[in-house]
Amino acid sequence: MTQKHVSHNPARFLIFSTLGILYFFVPLAPTENGRVTWLVQSVNLIKAWLKPYLSYLVLLFVALLVIGCITAKVTNRFALLNRMYGSVKTYSIVLYILGLVFASMVVFQAGPAAILDSAVGGDGLAVSKTVIVTIIIAGLFVIFVTDFGLLELIGALIEPLMRPIFKVPGYASIDAVTSFVANPTLGIFLTNRLYKDKMYTTREAASISTNFSFISLGFFAVLVESAGILDHYGDVILWSFLLSFVMAAIMVRIPPLRGLPDLMYDGTPRPKEERVKYNTALFRNAFIKAVETGNSVDMVKTFQKTILDVFIFAQKISAYIMCIYVLAMVVVKNTSLASYLGVPFIPILNLLGIPNAAEIAPSFILGLAEVALPSAFISGLGVAPAAAFFVVTVTALQIIMFSNSAVSIMESDIPLNAGKLIIIFFLRTLIAMPLVALVTHMIF
Repeated sequence: MTQKHVSHNPARFLIFSTLGILYFFVPLAPTENGRVTWLVQSVNLIKAWLKPYLSYLVLLFVALLVIGCITAKVTNRFALLNRMYGSVKTYSIVLYILGLVFASMVVFQAGPAAILDSAVGGDGLAVSKTVIVTIIIAGLFVIFVTDFGLLELIGALIEPLMRPIFKVPGYASIDAVTSFVANPTLGIFLTNRLYKDKMYTTREAASISTNFSFISLGFFAVLVESAGILDHYGDVILWSFLLSFVMAAIMVRIPPLRGLPDLMYDGTPRPKEERVKYNTALFRNAFIKAVETGNSVDMVKTFQKTILDVFIFAQKISAYIMCIYVLAMVVVKNTSLASYLGVPFIPILNLLGIPNAAEIAPSFILGLAEVALPSAFISGLGVAPAAAFFVVTVTALQIIMFSNSAVSIMESDIPLNAGKLIIIFFLRTLIAMPLVALVTHMIF
């Protein structure tokens, strides 16, 4: 391997990458919410500070999005609006308008009772508030992880494992960890950013966003508490994390992910890569590459681009959540559709030896709408702890949910439409079930 000369100034790489690691990944001293990272703590503090205004902030973000999209569709007079919203599809604008209508109803408490229900519009608005704050705060700091060399260092060191097992670059591991400590939306935001920067091919970006966009570490507590198995919190996290990598190795080898083009964002092929092995030169050159990347960053342009990207992404996701979450919950609370759709899962659950098969079967279809719905659905059914563990862990492994990750992917530049995402959801569910069943029988 060719030797390089170490850059004379590693300060940028060391300082900004260390800040990124501390902010995203290192827990603070214990607080009333347990040991949380600076990211989680800062999001919580800002949410508390903005609490009286957050509902109106969601409404403002969605309203500006609708106005910007419609303006960009009907006129070319505003270059900035065309650059920001010109590529938005018509069906998305319709969903944004619905999101604006629902947000207005909830904020001003005017509209049908089915929408104003605290478990429908109220929860949808609460999720939107959290998403806006998290995306903006985390999105502004994520460049410390992505742009100053840390990505290149970790990617180079993990490349020998990630390529043969998961068929993606080593730095994809950063996306996974970012989702795990923050939320899946942020992980997809990061993946999309790297895809547009031609660091991932289409197949790689799709594989990463649908396999490594875990629900956040903090959200696991919500799921296990809702399902009544808080004493199995550690088991759920451990096995969800381990099995997700097993599933990723399977999913990247089957359609539809396997058939996606291995081309960069601009249609060019990925530069030919040299198969790397662990040796002294690998570690040395990884550090050199990281230092050189840190020194090449134009900080002003990077921050300007990031601020714009973060603002647009926060707008789109908050609008989508207000639309999709509310519609899904109206259906769940007022019809028996979920029960009917869950029937095909009953024989599978019986075959796997999972207790309360008929009772928990509808929960698996609910995960497509929102990750919290399955555990909320079974919370009042009095199911066995083994059944609750099975539901929560499978839910965590489904990953594709239209209140969060799915809409984030659809609003990204990664070419995965709703149909493909639904197929991936069911494939992940069917693959997860026997794996989680094996673990369930080991624990209970």
